[in-house]
Amino acid sequence: MKAPSIRFPVVVRCAALAACAAATHASAEAPAGPRSTSLPEVVVSATRSERSIADVPASVTVISRERIRDTPGDSIDDVIRTVPGLELPIASSYQLHPTSNFPSMLGTKNSITSHVLVMVDGVPLNDAYEGFVQWNRVPKENVERVEVVRGGGATLWGTYALGGVVNIITRTPERNRFSADVGFGSYGTYRADLYGTPVFSDAFKLSLSYNRYSTDGFDQVPPGAATPGYFPRPASEYQKTSFDSDNLQAVANFRIDPSLTGLARLTYHENEQPQFVLVPMSTSQRTWNLDFRLEKAFTPRDKLSFTAFRNQGVFRTNNQSYNDNFTPSCGGGTVYCIASPADQGESFLSNLHHAVANDWGGSLVWQKGFGNMPLSMSLGADVRQIEATEDVQSFTRTFGVPVDVPDPANTGSFGGRQRFLGAFAQLSWFPVDRLEIAPSLRVQRWKNYDGSVLQAVAPNAPGAQPDKDVDDVSARVSARYEVTQEVAVRGALYKAFNAPTLDNLYRTFSANGFTIYSNPNLDPENLYGGEIGLDLQGTAGRMGLTFFQNSIHDYIAFASDANGNFINQNLGKTKAQGLAAYADLAISATLRASFGYTYTRAQVRSSAAHLDWIGEQLAFIPRHKADVALRYGTDRFRADVLARFASKSYGVNGLQFNAIDPTVPLTQSAFPQGMHAIVDVNLAYSSNRRLEVYVRAANLFDRRYVANNDAFAPPLLGTPRTVFAGVRVQLE
Repeated sequence: MKAPSIRFPVVVRCAALAACAAATHASAEAPAGPRSTSLPEVVVSATRSERSIADVPASVTVISRERIRDTPGDSIDDVIRTVPGLELPIASSYQLHPTSNFPSMLGTKNSITSHVLVMVDGVPLNDAYEGFVQWNRVPKENVERVEVVRGGGATLWGTYALGGVVNIITRTPERNRFSADVGFGSYGTYRADLYGTPVFSDAFKLSLSYNRYSTDGFDQVPPGAATPGYFPRPASEYQKTSFDSDNLQAVANFRIDPSLTGLARLTYHENEQPQFVLVPMSTSQRTWNLDFRLEKAFTPRDKLSFTAFRNQGVFRTNNQSYNDNFTPSCGGGTVYCIASPADQGESFLSNLHHAVANDWGGSLVWQKGFGNMPLSMSLGADVRQIEATEDVQSFTRTFGVPVDVPDPANTGSFGGRQRFLGAFAQLSWFPVDRLEIAPSLRVQRWKNYDGSVLQAVAPNAPGAQPDKDVDDVSARVSARYEVTQEVAVRGALYKAFNAPTLDNLYRTFSANGFTIYSNPNLDPENLYGGEIGLDLQGTAGRMGLTFFQNSIHDYIAFASDANGNFINQNLGKTKAQGLAAYADLAISATLRASFGYTYTRAQVRSSAAHLDWIGEQLAFIPRHKADVALRYGTDRFRADVLARFASKSYGVNGLQFNAIDPTVPLTQSAFPQGMHAIVDVNLAYSSNRRLEVYVRAANLFDRRYVANNDAFAPPLLGTPRTVFAGVRVQLE
């Protein structure tokens, strides 16, 4: 059974094209201006105020619009995956089930929730219900820069910011402009980006965009592969990973008076995976977003900012299971095993999930400078309300009988509500020349209520769940000392908080023969960490080095209980330590080079119930990551070469069930995600300021490597060599 197809109505697509065409007509009447340049390298995410990256007291990376444009890849996660300290799945987001797209930083990775808050202009992008990030909701064409702030950010930003913050800053209209970017590539891939900015006056500017991306996908399961502990399934059980997405966005930038400005944005996104690895799995998603911002400047150092947002999301996933042929040679009874390849069964649709999540919130932030004193302050309050319900329809199948049988015992609804209330304060104080000390404090309350569970294992029970209130205090102290104009040292100590999602608490699901049970008794995670770093800034570029150590208490992950059931649990305590280094240098007027390296040792250090996890490197985190990029550019020609490396990692922690021989459990070493080195290339040529052609190749040398090996499916291969060519047109 296939997920319902979701496509923009023809009238909506025509409206998008007409709106962008109107911008084109307007641009034809406007005088040509200078070529667009990026904003200065500033960062707002680290302190909730605009600061130069050269003097911010935090470990920060800013990715410019030019680098976003020229990095091979089809979504923002492909652009930022080389940022030192940032941990993303090895596979691109559109090749994975959406619920696998959890970012993290500095050794905080887990498999069931995000440890990084991802935002668009300060508005949360993380799925409110499950915490994952659908990166295709933000087309590359719409992005001005990306700010990545490493280290506990919950003091300023609240839950999800346990390990850090990624803030995607979108483009602001400057003049009448229309641009189109259209391309085609390997595996039936095509993309169309339309972007128009009709500027009616300095006080009112619009930006309108429509983006379409589609790919037939590739075969991620190599021939003859099998889930560790299982015999290979027939090739007919697997399918390509296809992906289609559409985005439509309208943004109004306005100025009421010279000191009062604002923004209103409406965004619609939909995507579909009509095929996903295992027959007959599929997913689809539809999201509406409305956000609004006002900013009042009283003096150059005094400002009041108000932000409000409203999201609604619908997520469907159709999950698959196997119907195995149990024979007397398996031992009978309840022992689950496969006697031989001849006993392979059938794949069938085991359950359908339909989730609806509503999310609204906002913040009020006051920034105050004290005259000529070397002291400034930020005070703020924020609120976020999340509500989600999910309907499940389950089926069973008898071996040899190709009929899905409804399963009433596991069919029904569940869900819950969460509310976050927070207040924070931050000081920026220069007690002596060149030394900045920036303490911050957050007081917050997390309330979980109206929760219900459909499927549960002891000691939890199905039905209504008790409410839970948790009060928390998070804190951070950052300091930076400028030794010379070129050399600065910095450090930070922090305590951060992360609440379990409604998904972690209430959503039980089955896929590929496994059931992961929710746990309504989960406690929030708390991170205690610190870092010390060195920054070098000169006329040739920037270099930096950060040593970090983080410890998460009550770490949330799914693991088997005493009865062999997989259930979300507060596992114990983890510890991560390592370093993140970068360099970005101008070798000449036309050639730049950059380098990044991350070493991360992340382990479970203590656990009351899961001793088999202790000492293992946390799943999905390689010890070593490195990248080198060369960027050559003239007025008409650009060439980018990016080489990236990752050492071996693992897709699971602890002992895993072995269906071939249940008496011999599988260890972590049975689930490697192999070491790999990949080279990507991007070439672009422009004959004039209006027209540019480009071609890019990802995985130029077609290296084969395992990108995901999480025990739910056979090891999935990473992206093979793909070539994509396109043309950009810009009218001003």
